[in-house]
Amino acid sequence: MVVFMRSRQEIKAHAKQMFIAQRSPTILAPLLFLLCAGVLGAVAMIPGIGWLLCIAGTFLVIVLAVNLEGLFVKVYYGQPITPTEHFTELKTNFLRKLGGTYWMALWFFLWYLLFFVPGIIKLLAYSMTPYILANHPNVQATDAIKLSMRMTKGHKGKIFMLFLSFIGWQMLSSLTFGILGILYVTPYFYTSFAGFFVELRNLALTNGVINQSELDGGMPQYAPPPQQPPPPGFGGPQFPPAAPHLAPPYGAPMQPPAPPYGAPPPQQPPAPPYVAPPPQQPPAPPAPPYGAPAPQQPLPQSPPVPESPPVPEPPKPPFGGQQ
Repeated sequence: MVVFMRSRQEIKAHAKQMFIAQRSPTILAPLLFLLCAGVLGAVAMIPGIGWLLCIAGTFLVIVLAVNLEGLFVKVYYGQPITPTEHFTELKTNFLRKLGGTYWMALWFFLWYLLFFVPGIIKLLAYSMTPYILANHPNVQATDAIKLSMRMTKGHKGKIFMLFLSFIGWQMLSSLTFGILGILYVTPYFYTSFAGFFVELRNLALTNGVINQSELDGGMPQYAPPPQQPPPPGFGGPQFPPAAPHLAPPYGAPMQPPAPPYGAPPPQQPPAPPYVAPPPQQPPAPPAPPYGAPAPQQPLPQSPPVPESPPVPEPPKPPFGGQQ
């Protein structure tokens, strides 16, 4: 049975209720992250060693961002958090989180080189990768992006619409010089996207798109879930499937059904008497090639005329005699 996930409105309503229940830590956690990123950016301006500090600070900020997104998954579940929890989890799987994020960024960059639209589509497909890295520590860095692509298949439009639903809040936050964003919009945004990950993961597990062993660290070869039959009345009348002995392959002769067990074999009719085939006519002579003269047919000959007997000449009179 195919299960459907919560709507965007239901996810946002539940996320709003959960982050308001513990407003202080959900406000302070993103604020401390922004302050840390700002301090590392200022330290990178130190001449001489600034570029080294910039590289190290970039690694630190990336892992902090992954931990922050995993932190708001707990908020969506209603679990208590502390404002510095993403800092205390910094050393846990540091290289794995860093490698998985850079692996995702590399593929996004390669798709973005093709054109803007394919890059955006792949960004939506990879959007669940940080949540997988943060909440499932046994998943390999290169496998998290594969799970994200399978989870988001058919749901990229919903993720895009969830992002667009916060455009108005971002505009209001800019009018208040970011105060509204710190106190309301940012924790609301983080909790809503964490809730979308939770609902999407539960849907993928229920429908067989992914399995729990993959989230626990194993990556067996993916097999698509079996197709579920449509509900009765959907798509016209439903007909029972044909029996195997009534549906031979296309082009194969029809086979009669097998007799019941224990029945005597059917009697074969006697063979008809042998009838000699009619004699074959000699083959016609081949036609002459195109353009060749027609063969001359012999003319019919008339029967020979019998010769008449010679007529005897009268005797000549003697010389000087009378005639």
